[in-house]
Amino acid sequence: MECRALEGMVVGCEPRAKGPGKTPDRELAILTREHERTKRELARSQALARAAQRAVGLSLLHAQKKVEGKPGKRRHKPVIRALRAVQRLRADVPTPTVGMAAAPDDNKQVKATV
Repeated sequence: MECRALEGMVVGCEPRAKGPGKTPDRELAILTREHERTKRELARSQALARAAQRAVGLSLLHAQKKVEGKPGKRRHKPVIRALRAVQRLRADVPTPTVGMAAAPDDNKQVKATV
């Protein structure tokens, strides 16, 4: 009994840790907040990367994936809206008359580089 009383007195004399103790609930709350913060940071980084790719003109990663389909069948290459608009505008321009010289670029096709 004396031994247990002495151990209790020694433990009582030791300095106590400052602040709240670490409990599993408290650890879970800390880790949850850190997880949410890293998710927001990841989303921000991905948005910045997409904006940089668009600014430089690089195609997105998902656009470069191989399109699965029937073997031997070619995938339709999309025409850019701006090129379609140029073709429509050129179609609306009247053809030059006999006395006028044609512009050198009238007969050239616009090629899209994607």
